[in-house]
Amino acid sequence: MQTNIAILKTWTFNILEEMCFLLPTEPEDTLYNPREGITVKIQAGNFFTVYLTFAKALSHEIASNSLGLPAEEISEELVHSSIKEMANIIAGNFMNATNLPAVAHLSIPKILDGGPPTIKADAGESYESETCFINNHPLHLTLIENEA
Repeated sequence: MQTNIAILKTWTFNILEEMCFLLPTEPEDTLYNPREGITVKIQAGNFFTVYLTFAKALSHEIASNSLGLPAEEISEELVHSSIKEMANIIAGNFMNATNLPAVAHLSIPKILDGGPPTIKADAGESYESETCFINNHPLHLTLIENEA
């Protein structure tokens, strides 16, 4: 049986491949600073919170590929809109794959100002996290689940 972070990762890969033509890759030997990414937060009621931190270069590729526009025509607003839409699709598919009750509703995806936050679980919550690479760019997945 897959862990929920593995399910989230699978859906993230599927959506980015099908909608943006971006594929998972093995990490390169370069280090990256997760503080230089764009983080999106999306919640399903009291059931879970997903944080997706996209490297800036990856977020621009997602916007360009999903909108079918050349990179030089992509504004920061289009990048944020594209990333939020990807987060919404990923979280919706994750929610369905984990059989959450029908009463769970997704929040509107929100770009977190000031770069990626320090994310931790509170009492009664579980924390899972994984960094993967898409087109040689880091994507950090964090899942906080309410254990109640």
